[in-house]
Amino acid sequence: MQFHLPWREPLWVTPGGGLEEGEDAADAVVRELYEETGLRIDAAGQPIWNRALEFRWKEQIILQHETYFWVRTERFEPEAVAMQAGDEIDYFLGYRWWPISTLPDRDDDFAPKTIGGLIRTLLRDGAPEAPHEIPV
Repeated sequence: MQFHLPWREPLWVTPGGGLEEGEDAADAVVRELYEETGLRIDAAGQPIWNRALEFRWKEQIILQHETYFWVRTERFEPEAVAMQAGDEIDYFLGYRWWPISTLPDRDDDFAPKTIGGLIRTLLRDGAPEAPHEIPV
């Protein structure tokens, strides 16, 4: 998904978001995938990566902890089913399916910046036994 935040150029990000009360990361994956892409899954896949970053959002400093999950799906047409008006949807620009060969090994226009190399390693080596930290 591509977002345009007022303080930077457009950024390509994976679907995701904050935990709601009583949710764990696996529950949030199921909900967020549906809300942001329309994809319904019964359960999250295997957690593969963790990432922590700090950034400014409006007047707050946010410390964000992310868990990435391995979810395989057939190709589908994404649709912003329930993005929150006034928050995500105001910055949302669109979707794009990226051929793996076109994903850069490192690019500041992606989050995480090293998504291309990470995905190619994942496809070559398979999912790790336990999630590991990845760079911002």
